[in-house]
Amino acid sequence: MQSYAHLNVEKRGHTAVVTIDNPPANTWNRASLTALKQLVADLNADRDIYALVITGQGEKFFSAGADLNLFADGDKKVATEMTMLFGEAFEALSAFRGVSIASINGYAMGGGLECALACDIRIAEEQAQMALPEAGVGLLPCAGGTQNLPWLVGEGWAKRMILCGERVNAATAERIGLVEQVVAKGEALETAIKLAEGVAKQSPSSVGVCKQLVQAARTQWERDEGIVAVVLRGAGERAFCAGGDVRSLRDKLISEPHYPNPHAVAFFTEEYTLDYRIHRYPKPLIVWGGGIVMGGGLGLMAGASHRVATPATRIAMPEITIGLYPDVGGSWFLQRMPAHLGLFLALTGAPLNAHDALIANLADGRGRGQAIAVVRRRVQAAGAGRPHPAAGLEFDQGARGLHQTIRHLRSGRRHPRLPGKARAELEERLSSKHMATNPTKTAKAASRAPGSTAAVRRLPAVFCG
Repeated sequence: MQSYAHLNVEKRGHTAVVTIDNPPANTWNRASLTALKQLVADLNADRDIYALVITGQGEKFFSAGADLNLFADGDKKVATEMTMLFGEAFEALSAFRGVSIASINGYAMGGGLECALACDIRIAEEQAQMALPEAGVGLLPCAGGTQNLPWLVGEGWAKRMILCGERVNAATAERIGLVEQVVAKGEALETAIKLAEGVAKQSPSSVGVCKQLVQAARTQWERDEGIVAVVLRGAGERAFCAGGDVRSLRDKLISEPHYPNPHAVAFFTEEYTLDYRIHRYPKPLIVWGGGIVMGGGLGLMAGASHRVATPATRIAMPEITIGLYPDVGGSWFLQRMPAHLGLFLALTGAPLNAHDALIANLADGRGRGQAIAVVRRRVQAAGAGRPHPAAGLEFDQGARGLHQTIRHLRSGRRHPRLPGKARAELEERLSSKHMATNPTKTAKAASRAPGSTAAVRRLPAVFCG
């Protein structure tokens, strides 16, 4: 294989393992950035390569970022040149045809962290430290850090790291969504390679197209001023989304019983990342929750800015019936329901209709099935910045008109509320105090739930504090 400056490349099956090798801190310079861009182009042309894993040489550094000696004399031409080289190299890495995985085996600072951010998945060892300290030395994180970091961790944590120079350890990075998995020292590379082997079992063309769609929705739609909102709906009238393909996941777990299972890690990583992006999406996102909305489908709906239920809506979190926990953000939105309804729904998997969804704060309004066409026309009118004949409302170039659209779809009545007596009884029976003082009744109530006994016993602690 061709040699690349400061980059060691090894092929393992359908995976290219790239090691940043520029001691003592694996810093980036002109030669290595140019080499990375060329390497990605070569791997894109090699149809036998489906995944790329990048790591750092040694045990201390993934990469400490740019070689600061290049900026020592303050030459603006050099700074401009390096900015272009960093941008081109990491944009090429981000656009890699297959799946890219960063194996963070130590310090990932500045351009080192931006390299990891350009990858699709990040696995960090427990001793890893991550930061974007450029502002402290009069530089900028100009290699995608200001764009990619907020997508993963949200604006608040991105500002803490970029503006305040805050460094995070591996545990914090996993908690805030900066990395997808933390492993013991020395295990990141093999874990990443095992995950990459799962990519080889997928359709390469499907993986490539899916990646393009995910990244297009993340970047192009957000930045395109002609797009004022996103409408998410299910094909057909029967369901919006019934959740994840649990049967397929079960088959993978049985065929490969080791832990952690790479298929499960990849599945839940993608699902949770998508749900979080929906929750943080900067433009109005309208979910038309017609028909069945269950499990992972509710995860898609719960984080949207505008959630519409219809007369056919049936919402549920049935995970407990197969021994799982309500995930996809359930521990966040279920505990914010009135009268401990979230605990009740988690314990029983009980279904909700549109009226119930409004009470439980899972929907913002109700609309008739055919009203989706009206919504689409109104969104298009909002994008054009002009009134639409069928809309009956005028829109400006922003969210105000879309809020008007949702309000217009509602029945005009106030959101329904639980009757005072029923609310009080629910609060009493599902309160932490009642569960502590009435263990027998609590146990009987839990035993009537159709799910796993172990899952039932755990849920009160999850949702009641």
